Amino acid sequence: MKKRTPKEVIESKKRPYTESSFAKFSGKEIKDITAREGFAGSSADMELVKKLIKENENEKLTHIHNHPNFFPYLGGIFGSPIPSSADFLMFLGDDRIKTMVIAQNNAYSGKLEGYGVFKKTKRTPDKKPNYVQRFFYETSTGVGLSRIALKHYVNKFGLNYRFVPAKDYKLNGLKNKFVKKSGIEKKVAGIIGITGVGLGLLFLSSVITGNVIGNLENLTPNLIGKFLLGIGLIGSYFWIKQL
Repeated sequence: MKKRTPKEVIESKKRPYTESSFAKFSGKEIKDITAREGFAGSSADMELVKKLIKENENEKLTHIHNHPNFFPYLGGIFGSPIPSSADFLMFLGDDRIKTMVIAQNNAYSGKLEGYGVFKKTKRTPDKKPNYVQRFFYETSTGVGLSRIALKHYVNKFGLNYRFVPAKDYKLNGLKNKFVKKSGIEKKVAGIIGITGVGLGLLFLSSVITGNVIGNLENLTPNLIGKFLLGIGLIGSYFWIKQL
């Protein structure tokens, strides 16, 4: 029987608007370890977790949970792939967990929008729960509120991390949440590209009337043409990149 992917498991949740927890061992089927689902958190079935760890003693454990995105069009970080402080406390306080994956999913359709992947490395020091808790209080903004605080955490604890958008999604301008790629962006980039190149070539051509440059005494048609052509090429680049 074919093993389900994390994407299939996340998207098949009956209640996409709640958080759930999953455990994944190398080469094994992903397991639902949720004891309690919640809108802003979930708890794991620790007896089941202990059983799975015992059955997979030599395998690395990946903890996966989802953050429901209730505001997919607003771009706020609630429901983002950035860990909450509680997520970090759990991850850093348990040496059995080597990787933490946070799946951002649409709270209404259940569709996966992207992953945040966090891995411990050889640079990750031994951690005591009280030390992790103290570090949380030292970071006054809280990880869930600031990308700067996130970098502070991963540098402090020697973690590697990356964000992986799902198809047709990308990170927003603040690089803290996945948002759907907009068709408007493609159209605007295309218009800028075509218009810029067209006007640039027009100004660079020798067939220019005096009226075209009437009030631009301080700029030559050649300079204007190069500027517009440059803008057009940049717009074309972003338009082609989004295709």
